[in-house]
Amino acid sequence: MRRVYFFDPEGNRCEVYWPTGLAARQPFLDAIDLTQPAEAIMARVQELVADHGATGYVDTSMLHQQNIH
Repeated sequence: MRRVYFFDPEGNRCEVYWPTGLAARQPFLDAIDLTQPAEAIMARVQELVADHGATGYVDTSMLHQQNIH
């Protein structure tokens, strides 16, 4: 199960869960462009998990963008 956090137009943080069948060590935080087609999003998720799934990954710039300190 994977989850995505994003802000809606009013600035509310939203969270969506969906099964990917991919295992990734937590924490795992990186940007995903939700304007892309589903196939492109899944390809990006698969690429990230292939690169960082065994160790976890945090793009620290994402922490700042989401006001997580």
